[in-house]
Amino acid sequence: MSSDTVQPVSEVKSNPSRAPQSIGAQPQHPELFRRFMCAVFDIGMVVNGLVGLLVLTPLTVTYIVLVRIADGTQWAPPDPTRWNGTIGVLAALIFVLYFGFMESGQYRTSAGKLVGGMWVSDMHGERVSFRRALWRNVLKLALLLAAGRSFLAVLDPFIYNEPVWKSVVAAVVCILCVGTFAMARFTRRRQTLHDILSGTRVVE
Repeated sequence: MSSDTVQPVSEVKSNPSRAPQSIGAQPQHPELFRRFMCAVFDIGMVVNGLVGLLVLTPLTVTYIVLVRIADGTQWAPPDPTRWNGTIGVLAALIFVLYFGFMESGQYRTSAGKLVGGMWVSDMHGERVSFRRALWRNVLKLALLLAAGRSFLAVLDPFIYNEPVWKSVVAAVVCILCVGTFAMARFTRRRQTLHDILSGTRVVE
């Protein structure tokens, strides 16, 4: 097999160790819907990992509190309402590190992309560095958070009696953020905005 030939997806799925080191001159780029479904799969894995941590941590804290109470030691348990920021930072770290390590690793793909037969490469078809993969996913996460926050903000004027123009602005921001992902439907290399800014692309 020529080094410029893309290996069949079925062959690589059956033997992931044969993931190409170079994609070739004219790779195929997956459709937007396939990328979306693989992203849903990946985010589900990240959420499961985060939930596992968040379930084990409260159980551990509860156990320590009960032991302290049984010993008669005066000690106030931590306030759960102060964990929101910590949980958010933890979730963001898990997200970017998971995708960063997976996409810059030997197989150049996350679990979801592997199921869909896709890899992440630079514009020359080579494996991306960890720094580039990290930057790619920091951008992706920022756009996702902006889209989600602006979507929720659309309802604020109706809930908190704020000016309606805030809802209009939030709707416009939400549409723009979602549009950065929908760009993969129209750009020549099926790139989203975070792909373009990080100099990467997703290939079959």
